[in-house]
Amino acid sequence: MLKMEKGSFTSLIVLILSIFVLSACGNSESSNTSNTNGDSKAKKTYELSVNNFYSATDPWVNGVYEPWKKFVEQKTNGRIKVNITHSSTLGTANNALKDIQGGVYDLAYIAPSLHADTELFPLTIGTLPFAIPNAEVGTRVMEKFAKTYGEFNNFIPLGMITSDPYMLYSRNSVKKIEDVKNRKYRITGKNDAILYEAWGVTPVSIPIADVYESIQKTTIDGLFFSAVGGVGGKYYEVAPNLLNLPFMVQPLSFGLNKGFYDQLPQDLQKMMKEELAPKLVELFVGTYTSGVDNAMEEFKKQTEGKGGITKLSPEEEKKFKAPAKKSWDLWVEEANKKGYPGAEMMAEFKKLLKEEGIDVSF
Repeated sequence: MLKMEKGSFTSLIVLILSIFVLSACGNSESSNTSNTNGDSKAKKTYELSVNNFYSATDPWVNGVYEPWKKFVEQKTNGRIKVNITHSSTLGTANNALKDIQGGVYDLAYIAPSLHADTELFPLTIGTLPFAIPNAEVGTRVMEKFAKTYGEFNNFIPLGMITSDPYMLYSRNSVKKIEDVKNRKYRITGKNDAILYEAWGVTPVSIPIADVYESIQKTTIDGLFFSAVGGVGGKYYEVAPNLLNLPFMVQPLSFGLNKGFYDQLPQDLQKMMKEELAPKLVELFVGTYTSGVDNAMEEFKKQTEGKGGITKLSPEEEKKFKAPAKKSWDLWVEEANKKGYPGAEMMAEFKKLLKEEGIDVSF
């Protein structure tokens, strides 16, 4: 057996102990670095910019955005700070998709009807005239439809809702179909353009933020818009006549900038999808649903002696609705041209409406 010198043996022991100590120190340093990075990310404040397309006095602010801001900041213990800007300061609804994708701001709703030439086209089915009666039904129908046919590129979808039914705010009283002929109304998409043509209405495309001034300057004579949103925007001051003819709803998809979402730690990403986003949807639906009756009463009060609310006779209502079938049929044709299974999508949409007890006769 080989014998080791006493000095050599001692040196070997020292070497082994040195390697062990250095290894332990390295692991400790690595662990500390990892913990430091984790702690740093956990303590970081993430500022979320929200672009509100309406004024600071709109019902959406007190009913939705401000309560949601409070909810988010409390739920995340201040790790996400919500900054809200109003009146389309950061960009109009017409550019929402590109602005969110490009990081101009982090969060806003996206109206598919304003982006019909993009991947959001399938969701424009929800804007078809005389289909969806209210926000509650609309939200359920469009959430289900979007799960099958929705396509969301380069942004994080946080849920879908629909507005309350659009009604006609107008400078002049409308009691029969002839009363809208040669009038200029704001257009929201291709579907209502078909009806406007049949009614003899001139379509005008303008940002929602410019509506009040456009009516005031007679650039337009009116627009179809939600009762809640219109009263919030005080449209009754320039358009004191409201035609109570539920025309359509506006599907809205909440979009979150992907870059903002990706930078969040996993616990906040999970919270965003499972708690914060559903709360946003809940607040919007609640505001639309509870606000309709109040909005109608407020409109009546504000326009007393100057205008008011009109409801059509059954005969006149049929005249307004008659061209709608053409709009539905053309939607299927356009979907087919874009490479979508138009007939299949329409069948699914009608099935979802039927499940909600809605009779679509065409």
